[in-house]
Amino acid sequence: HTLLDELDLRIEAANTTALKRNFADGELLYVPDIHWSLVRENLLVIERIHGIPIGDVEALKSAGVDMEALAARGVKIF
Repeated sequence: HTLLDELDLRIEAANTTALKRNFADGELLYVPDIHWSLVRENLLVIERIHGIPIGDVEALKSAGVDMEALAARGVKIF
């Protein structure tokens, strides 16, 4: 049952919505919107957002991101 729940993208969409609600009053984390009318057990459609992947350290540095502040925000989010 647990494995099937992990594969159900409707549950993932609900968890994403809860995460968005939990961070609604802050500026630490942006959670994309869910397009609920399109969500199915095997399909999750979310708002497209643009940014630099956290693993692309060189691009983050090139963009002038304060790596220490980014790390601190990551810890707070976690």
